[in-house]
Amino acid sequence: MNLPLAIFLDLDDTILAFTEVADDCWKSLCRRYADVLPGVTPEALYAAVSQSREWFWADPERHRVGRNDLQLARRHIVCQAFASRGIHAPDLALQLADVYTSERETLVRPFPGAIETLQTLHKRGVQLALLTNGAADFQRAKIDKFGIEQYFHCIVVEGEFGVGKPDKAVSLNLSEFVDGCS
Repeated sequence: MNLPLAIFLDLDDTILAFTEVADDCWKSLCRRYADVLPGVTPEALYAAVSQSREWFWADPERHRVGRNDLQLARRHIVCQAFASRGIHAPDLALQLADVYTSERETLVRPFPGAIETLQTLHKRGVQLALLTNGAADFQRAKIDKFGIEQYFHCIVVEGEFGVGKPDKAVSLNLSEFVDGCS
């Protein structure tokens, strides 16, 4: 089988199941926190958080800033969700957002077969590059946790490089990588 000389891969939602764990984590925490919020059902709290998330991540500039400080972004999302429901409990909102951040990170896992695919491609001499947006500490923690750095010839993390996809500077930085694969 003819394999490509090089493959560029993303980390979240390509190698790691990142987004698919979000809803279950939010639902679980909304059930837990609604118990201490008078007159708020878990479903209503989850709906408010979902609406706030959708609004927050829909704007490209908020998205760029937010992915580089997920904790702050999640705090903003929950505070806005609380405000939309008339809930005045800022300390609880921040706590919920912070617990979400820590619990979600523990739920992230590689997609079935992802690590084995990286191993196989690496063994067969395919040059692999990892391009991932987000803060360096969050992204590097996931790369380290799953031991995948060893399979990549080039890793570009937005928080280390200064810009992320789809900025043209990322593509220009990788031209040397591509030239080395030919």
